Amino acid sequence: MITGLDHVLVTAPKGHESEARAFFGEFLGMTELQKPEKLAALNGVWFGMPDGRQLHTLTSEPFSASKRARLCLRVKDLDLFAEM
Repeated sequence: MITGLDHVLVTAPKGHESEARAFFGEFLGMTELQKPEKLAALNGVWFGMPDGRQLHTLTSEPFSASKRARLCLRVKDLDLFAEM
């Protein structure tokens, strides 16, 4: 019944949006997406990936960074990416 993964949600501390835009948007080159109208008032930023999947950020208060959670992205050329 499951056909694939639609999006991933990453929790972050309050006020993280400018850092998320700098990292995911500017550094990684992901496209920022407009959230649906019903969710526009919520904090966080949404980004689109080339394959149509999405990455969403959302504030978690109180924030506690996980010691084991991680986000792993695929790249076409790891050596080229490492040169960035």
